[in-house]
Amino acid sequence: MQTTEERIITAATRVLADDTGASMIEVAAVTGVGRATLYRHFPNRAALIAAIRSQALRDCGAALAQAGVGDGTADEAFERVVRAPLPVL
Repeated sequence: MQTTEERIITAATRVLADDTGASMIEVAAVTGVGRATLYRHFPNRAALIAAIRSQALRDCGAALAQAGVGDGTADEAFERVVRAPLPVL
């Protein structure tokens, strides 16, 4: 089960992917939390975007760790490494 902060980051990622100018109020609405809750976790838009970036980096790292770099030929490993982070990006 996701924490409130994780839910906000997930929803904000979707909202901002669709509309880079979306407001914090729009993010709160999509997440299903009040503005006060959103601002309690992320005091401003910059903090929210920083959290989204951090999550994306963690997700890319996890995808790369599971890519099986040491398995198969170098060409196969390279392809897996290139493809692994694509869903995150």
